[in-house]
Amino acid sequence: DKEGKYVQFYGLDCETPKRCYGVSIPIEKALSDDVLIAYEMNNESLTRDHGYPLRIIVPGSIGARSVKWVNRIVVSDKESDSPWQIFDYKLLPTSVKQPQKSDYDAAPAIQDLNVNSAICYPSSNEDG
Repeated sequence: DKEGKYVQFYGLDCETPKRCYGVSIPIEKALSDDVLIAYEMNNESLTRDHGYPLRIIVPGSIGARSVKWVNRIVVSDKESDSPWQIFDYKLLPTSVKQPQKSDYDAAPAIQDLNVNSAICYPSSNEDG
């Protein structure tokens, strides 16, 4: 879709039938080699705890963008209109004293986040 600016992801975790978890990321990020649609982990199907049937993995972004239990992916010219995209995970100025009265449309959604993990290998038995 040449008009697409965002990719919206919706999961099966719903408060009501019409209010399911959803967020979006810029299409450039979604099309990068970093972002994955995972259906397996360690050569086995994902478990429910890890997001079966599908999970989006978005390294370098806040965890809220790595949607579990994905059942719908939408390419759109706008961000997701889900409450999690509109009201949660927003960056408000430090001068805001009453966030409930803020203009959330003007506040940018938090996307990028420094990686705060590492992949390590256990020491050998010789190392104790």
